[in-house]
Amino acid sequence: MSTNVSSVGDDGASSQNLSNTAEETQTKKRRLTSKVWEVFDRIVSEDKKFTAICKYCKTKFSADSSCGTSHLIYHMNRCASYKKTLKPVPEVSQMLLSIREKNKEGEVKLENFKFDQDSSRYSLARMIILHEYPFSIVNHVGFRKYSRNLNPSFKMVSRNTIKKECMRIYNCEKEKLYTTLEGISSRLSLTTDMWTSVQNKGYLCLTAHFIDDSWKLRKLIINFTCVPCPHTGVAIYEKIYEKLLTWNVDSKLMCIVLDNCSTNDVVARELIKKLNERSRLVLNGVFFHMRCAAHILNLVVQDGIQEIGYVVENVRECVKYLKNSTARKERFDEVVAQVRGTQKQLVLDVPIRWNSTYFMLSTALELKDAFIRMGDQDKSFPYLLTSEDWQNVSVICSCLQVFHDVTLVFSYSKEPAAHLLFVKMNSLKYFFPKLYGDAAKLHTLEVKSLLEELHKEYYEKYKSMSYGSQGGGTSTYEGSDLGSTNDECEMEDYNKFILNVTCSQLKSDLETYLDEECLPVSLHSSTNILEWWNHNKYKYPIMSLIARDILAIPVSTVASEAAFSNGGRVLDQYRSSLASRTVEAIVCAQDWFRCNMEESTEEDDLATLYSKLCLENEEQGPSSSGVSETFESFPE
Repeated sequence: MSTNVSSVGDDGASSQNLSNTAEETQTKKRRLTSKVWEVFDRIVSEDKKFTAICKYCKTKFSADSSCGTSHLIYHMNRCASYKKTLKPVPEVSQMLLSIREKNKEGEVKLENFKFDQDSSRYSLARMIILHEYPFSIVNHVGFRKYSRNLNPSFKMVSRNTIKKECMRIYNCEKEKLYTTLEGISSRLSLTTDMWTSVQNKGYLCLTAHFIDDSWKLRKLIINFTCVPCPHTGVAIYEKIYEKLLTWNVDSKLMCIVLDNCSTNDVVARELIKKLNERSRLVLNGVFFHMRCAAHILNLVVQDGIQEIGYVVENVRECVKYLKNSTARKERFDEVVAQVRGTQKQLVLDVPIRWNSTYFMLSTALELKDAFIRMGDQDKSFPYLLTSEDWQNVSVICSCLQVFHDVTLVFSYSKEPAAHLLFVKMNSLKYFFPKLYGDAAKLHTLEVKSLLEELHKEYYEKYKSMSYGSQGGGTSTYEGSDLGSTNDECEMEDYNKFILNVTCSQLKSDLETYLDEECLPVSLHSSTNILEWWNHNKYKYPIMSLIARDILAIPVSTVASEAAFSNGGRVLDQYRSSLASRTVEAIVCAQDWFRCNMEESTEEDDLATLYSKLCLENEEQGPSSSGVSETFESFPE
């Protein structure tokens, strides 16, 4: 019996040992692989339930296999005691560098890059405005993939969202411009013109020209608004006056430049009548209405070309004969190579645009030898030019060259051109006898009398002006705050004293300027007239105020008409459903952005656009972009 009991006892102990061994083996097989166990301790309670205790805050959680680890991960991500022990992870912005665009000094700087969704969306909207892309570009598969490859973090927006962003940008920039116009101390001049879009709607472009306090000429499109029919003089006047009140510049106007037509005469007359009700114009509006000098120049040239039309017609028919046949054109190119002529291609003009006629004649004159040899080889060449005809072509080109150079100066809106028309009294002694003959002295006295009245009005209005509002005297150094020293205060008081003493000498200021030695005049002079007046504004305090308003007057409406080219690209046949409000926002915001860009491109230069006319698309006939044809000598 004892043997059997002992055997049973041994078997029971052996069975218990096997059970414990199996449990230990099973426990070893279930290894804890989750990262949460680096933060938690897993404890087995007496009732064989598992509990997880945070190593840092000692908070207890259930740790049974059926509970999972999600609640432990949640606590780990929010445990303040645990986060204090973590090493800071460097941000992506500390590992990525971006190159900042060149500043005014031409310097390129590196800076940390940090992605910003709002900033990226603003840049996208700005790109659409600047380059006239359609709003639907955000839906293009290729563009979306391109943006995703650049930065996968950028969330592409919808068409309506990007349109709202563009409108928001326009409103923000409009507020900035309103503040700028409200703060300028000088008067501004306007240019305006009408344009008919592909929607058959009339748009009015209103462009402001002024010289800011740093004596820089500014040109900004303030409105590109739709004008409902009928487009009468009164309707256009009412729209212009409405916009002047909106911008609060009705009391700051100096001049408005318009084309020569009866409708614009009504506009100018009504504006003068309305603005003079509160005496808001200089000399009751004597200088307010100015006619477009470039348009007048166009009429003069057109009349001149009609007088020698037979010569121009012969050259035009020769060019047509050669360009209408591919075989003849290729044969002519071979002849040009034989005589080693110019590499320029034949240009066929648009008869209503004299500048294209000038390009045609000048190119034909350079290919004169090729024309003569072509006539010898091609017996069917019907329009042979005689030596006398070629001589006439040379004379015509010499005359048109002068008008071409003057038109380039008139069309350049980034520098003042008014000083080429408003000359000094000594200059009148040379020009007036050529214009008026024996009556030159009388007209000279009239001009001098008008100048004295203008000087007197400015003197009465600005005699109490302090030194700081003179323009250029309010600039501050943004790089550091040096404070106001005693020496600076003393110098400011001294400048105020000198200004008051000089302003009290009415005749001295005007007569000193008139007696100043005249400088030679050149269309391509490197002299910066604005810098000259900025340096001499203390020598001629009243005359500098007059010059600041006069030099801001544009001599042509080219600035407004150039906006129609932008409008034609924004509102083309593929986007003809855009609302007029949206068109105005894009055209105006684009102009404001380009004016604020640090570097201007050649394609934005009106003079460059003008000079490239008929040379880029020589095979095209008259342009059909829809630009107003009241000014025929400039590109559409």
